[in-house]
Order: sequence, then C-alpha cells, then structure tokens
Amino acid sequence: MWYPALVADEARRAEIELPRWSLGALEALHAAVLGAAGAVLPFRGWTTFAVGCFGLAVLHAAAAVLALVGHPRRGLAWRIQSFASLALLGVLTVALLRSGIYIATLYGGLGRGVAAALAAGWALGVLFTLPLACWGIAATGGVRWRRRATTPAVLGVLVVGGAIASMYQARALAAAMPVATAAMDDDTFARALAPVVGAWKALPPAPADAPSLLIRAPVVCPSPPGLGRPTWIATYLSRAGDRASAKSRCIQPTTSDELGPGLAGALGEDGVAGPVVVDQVEAVQRLPALSPILEALALRPGLDGVCAGATCLMPWQLAADGQFGKFHPVPSVPDLRYGVSRDALRRALGDRSEATSVDGLTRIVTRTAVLDAHGGLHVLRRLRRRESSPDEGTLDAASRAAEEFILSAQIPDGRFLYTLDPFTGAASFEGFAVARQAGTTAALCELGEPSDRLRGAAASSLKMLAALEWRKDRLGALVYPAGDVTQPLRLGPSALGVVAFLACRPRFGHRFDDQIGRLARFVLTMQRPDGGFHPHLDAASANPIPGPSPMYAEGEAVLGLVLLEQEMFRDASSRFPKADEVSAAIDRSMDHFGSHYWNHLERDLFFVEESWHCLAARAALAHHRNPAYERFCLDYVAFKSRLVLDERSGVAPELVGGVGFGNVLPPESTPTASFGEAVAAAIEVKLARGEDVTADRATLRRMLGFLLRQQWDDASCFACAASPRVPGAFSEQFAAPTIRIDYVQHAWAALEHGAHALGAGR
Repeated sequence: MWYPALVADEARRAEIELPRWSLGALEALHAAVLGAAGAVLPFRGWTTFAVGCFGLAVLHAAAAVLALVGHPRRGLAWRIQSFASLALLGVLTVALLRSGIYIATLYGGLGRGVAAALAAGWALGVLFTLPLACWGIAATGGVRWRRRATTPAVLGVLVVGGAIASMYQARALAAAMPVATAAMDDDTFARALAPVVGAWKALPPAPADAPSLLIRAPVVCPSPPGLGRPTWIATYLSRAGDRASAKSRCIQPTTSDELGPGLAGALGEDGVAGPVVVDQVEAVQRLPALSPILEALALRPGLDGVCAGATCLMPWQLAADGQFGKFHPVPSVPDLRYGVSRDALRRALGDRSEATSVDGLTRIVTRTAVLDAHGGLHVLRRLRRRESSPDEGTLDAASRAAEEFILSAQIPDGRFLYTLDPFTGAASFEGFAVARQAGTTAALCELGEPSDRLRGAAASSLKMLAALEWRKDRLGALVYPAGDVTQPLRLGPSALGVVAFLACRPRFGHRFDDQIGRLARFVLTMQRPDGGFHPHLDAASANPIPGPSPMYAEGEAVLGLVLLEQEMFRDASSRFPKADEVSAAIDRSMDHFGSHYWNHLERDLFFVEESWHCLAARAALAHHRNPAYERFCLDYVAFKSRLVLDERSGVAPELVGGVGFGNVLPPESTPTASFGEAVAAAIEVKLARGEDVTADRATLRRMLGFLLRQQWDDASCFACAASPRVPGAFSEQFAAPTIRIDYVQHAWAALEHGAHALGAGR
C-alpha cells in the first residue's frame, strides 16, 4: 500500500497530523543545499551526482511548497522525496566505495587517507539526508513487509554482499598486471641496455643545433602493450640529412632477451650520438570508469603513461604537456586544478571518440632510463635522478648548479625570469613579484661565490629594485610597476627589499644606504604598538591601513630589522634610522610573536607558515636574543616536522623528505625548501641554547635528499629546451614542470644553510 491514507477519513486525519511549517522549512533548506551542490560541484558536466542533486532538489522544493501551503498531498510528496533520497544515497555509496578502494589500492599510504576522507564526506551526506528521509517514510506509513522476518534479512545480505563484491572488484581493477619484463630491477634494466650503449658509441655525432627529445605526439606500437608482450619505447635523435630531429620507436620482440639488440639495431639505422631515452613497459591496467572527482587520480604523475589501444604516451610526455593539472573540478574556483582530464588525455592520444570517462584507456607502468649526450646511462625515478645522498660534495654541486641557473636567468633590465617552461623555453613575467626578485637578490649576495659575474648580476638587480622605489618624506616603498600607487603599498616587498639591500651591503659598501634607510623607516612605520605589523600603507597620507596579519611579510619585516641592527653594529650609517629605535622595534616584535601572537589553543595543534621568523631568530643569535621568540620558532619547527615524509610514512622512496601528505598529491619543492631553511636555522638556534639536534638533523637530511632528487640536471633534462638554461633549477614538482625563480632561490638557500647545519658546509 502506497501509504495508509487511501481511505478518505483516514487520509484527512493523517494529513492533518503531518507537520507543516517545520517540514516546509526543512524541505526548503534541503532544496537550497542540494541545488547549490548540483550547480557548484558538478565536477564535470551532467554527472550522476549533479543530476541526482538537481532532481532531489526539485522533489524537496515541491514538498516544501506543498507543506507550506498545507496541501493535502504534502505527505505523498514527502514520501516520494524520502525514497528518492535513499535511492540516490545508495547509488553514491556504491560509487564512492568502489572509487575509494580503487584509489587506496593504487596509491597506498595517503590513498587510504583519501578513501577515509571520502567516507567522512559520505557520512556528512548521510547525516544531512538520512534523518529527514527516514522521518518521512515513518510519518507517512512506514514500510509494510509482507514477510517481516525474512525480507529485511535478505536485503541486508544483498547490500553487504554487494559492498564486499565492489571492494574486491575495485582492488582487482587497481592492480596493474605485469608484462614479461616486470621482474627487472634498475640494475638489470641497465644491464639489458648494454647493447644500446654499444651501438650509441658507434653513431655519428649529433649536430651542434640538435633539438631536445621533446615529442608531444604519441608513439604507435605494433600491438597494444599487454601481458606476455615485452615493450620498449626509445626516443632519440634521428638523422635527416645534415640535421637531426627527435623520433620515437616502439620495439616489441618475441622475447625480452631480444629487446636490447632490437633497440640497438633500430638506433643504428638512423640515430646520431645525442641523448636517448628508453621507457620499459612493466605493467598494464585497463582503466575502469570512476567517479569524476577520483578519475583525475587514475594516473600517477611521473610513473604512469597511458595508451588508447596501441597508441601510447610516456610519463614524461604527460608531464611535459601539463596533463597532471588539467582537471578543473569546480568552475567557480578557477585556480583549483589537479590530476588528469579525460577529455585532455583523449585529445593528446588522438582519440576523437565521445567516451565520457577514462574507461577503455590503458594505464602503463614504466621504468625510464636516459643515455646522456656523453654516453652515461641513468635510470630515473619519476623523471628525476635516483637516491642522492646529501653530503658535502653533492650539496655543493647542487648549490653551484642553482647559482648558475639564477645567474643565467637574469635579463638586461635586472629582473630574473619569473616563470619558465623547461620544455618549451617560454618565459613569462605575468604576476611578477618584487618580493621574489628581492629574495633571489639576497640569496645571490649571501650565498654566491665571489666573482665579477655575480657582482654584476646583484648590482643590476639592486639597481632595478631601487628604480621601483616610491618616496615620501623619509619613507620609501617598493612598488611594481614603478610609480603605481593605485593600490595600497604592501609590507612584504619593502621588507624583503631591506633584506636584499642589507645582504648585498658587504659587497657594495654604502652605495644603497639611502634606499636601506627609507625602506627601513617604512617597515618601522608599519609596525603596530603591540609589535605586529599592518599589511598596507596609504600612499596619499603615508598612514598604515589596519588589516589582517600578512602571511610571510611579518617574519620578513622582523628579519629585515634584525639584519639592519646587525649591520649597524658592523658599519653604521647616518642615513639609517636611529639604533635605539630599531632595537626597541625588534624588542616589541619578538615579544609579540614569542609571547602573544600564537599563544592560544592552536599553538598545541598547528601553525601557519612561520619560516621567516626562524631565519630572524638565527640572525639575532649574536646580538639580540629573545628566548620566547626562539621558542616560537622551535615550536613551529617541531609541529611542521610531522609533515616531513619519512620511511614510516608509507610513501614511495623518492618522496621521502618532502613536506606533504603522501603519494596522491606529490610533495612540492618550495614548501620543502622553505621549511628546510627553517629547520637549518632552528638547528643553529638549538645549538646556541644547548639543546639536542639529533632528530632535527635527521629530518633535515631527509629534506635535502628530497631536494637533490628534485633538481633538474643534464640527464633528467633530455626533453628540455636548450635556452634558457634549465639544469640547476627546481620545478614546482615533477608533475608540474613550471619553474619559478623563488622555487630555485628557496631550494638554494636550503641546500647551503642545510649543509652548514649538517656540518658539511665549506
């Protein structure tokens, strides 16, 4: 029976007993929330989630209207909406269960955390949907089982059995099936390439203007990579008259033993002695249909390639094409991008089908080796070098390579290339930040090897920064573009300007003392009475504008004042602010940040980004110590050290030492590098306090190892543009290849200061 009010009198009594205003309000609320969810969170077009949310919103809205007007059919509408809610909840439960277990199996570690997060989101949906649905069914007559004892039990068995079946199916789908050569480790792989190395040595030299190995087009194999079908893809420079061009070939011999000789023969046909990259297909997996939000994680950055039949793209091609930042889940948040996009993948593979998921594509797990232009063979992991121990030699070499990149990245007007695509060589100054230019200049003067070239680069940058100065009375602030005061003046650029000019003062003497004095007065003007700092200053009135504490900038301001006081002890200038004024300002700031700024419950739970304060505490060790301020730095480092992935984190070995949350979203270079600077500073602070640094040094060693693996070098740069220079630089991460100048600056500083903190410095 649909509901018990089929008899007229009973129906009237039942409808009168049903709630009206409370039901109408609840139904309207659910309609609004579900409608917003369908509009804002479609993830991609008209998904099951979006259609279900909109459909359910309509049912809730209808029930709300009928309830609010007191219509006798409101019970029927409520009952229909309740059963529809349970149906949608069931569909989404099965989809999330299947997808969550798939991701947990594919990624391990944090993959299980993602599955747990999905479960938490599902639980919120249950709490939002289930009570009203159950109330609606119960209030409108309940469910009448014809066989009360057996029907619920049968349904329960079916639900549990279906869930278990979905779990096992998802686990099976996520397991890539090894091909015949999967037993090879890195050393075996390298030995199998011996015939290729021998053939390479007999090739004619590559032309001086030979291009990189960047090929965006997929390679077409004789057959789709699969079980029992050993597959190698070689990309090398091919002769074309007196020129060379990049070429890919797919080798699929009968047995694995024929791979090396077959590839050597192919190379000997038309190759030249340039770099060669060989991708060995180790395992294959047909990608299943997944929920859209998790479909973006179907390929692991730097490890997995993808095929549509016999047409394949290698992991390095996907990275070079930016395929791991294509998925745009929420249209209202344009900067939120991650993972792969089904449409972009299919376009890159030349697949023009109308498929609505990655279902049907094949994930290929690969191992990559590079034969460099000098004949050296390197097996890469996630497109970078394998384990590199942070010792004096490796850290010094990495530091010098970073310095060389920065020097080569400067253009004639003094600016450093802001962003750079390593594969195309395209540079951009869009979003150029004065603070990052100033920070890079400070690193050059503090860390660079003395040379005329370095001095010239620093002078050119300082001159460029000085030209950006806005002045009023005895104040100065750095503004980009120069003279643009349509927006309030920000604290950060000028605070780091003080740091840059002071870091370079030992190399240039009193040349920029006027700028130092005016910028320092700007920082002092921005200080609040409690020792914190205002974020902005009004150019017309030269008065600070109160507002939220600016992230990073306050630590940069304290560092600038500490360095100023230090320089005044060494070589004071009449153009600087008065020494007692600077000293009092430092006292106020250190007291504020050490005792009041983060002195609440959150201090026991988490910190925000406070690395600059650790640099300031280290700089103050010789002349302006404050125990509470030092403890603030040490507490921050103790908290964030928990986010440094170690051998117990369940992550891939190449991710150990990164600051992050696991395998799914790979850790990035800059958060790791900036925190590495803080840990190195904290070690020196602890040593000055007589505290043990054993655990901190172990953490720092892991972080430096991670950074060494992230740095571009000649081997990993086989597909990089020849100009501008790329080796020595750092990308955001291996799945996001864009290089930004501050990525390199922070990594360089972490390497140099980290080497000193480990006792390996020069």
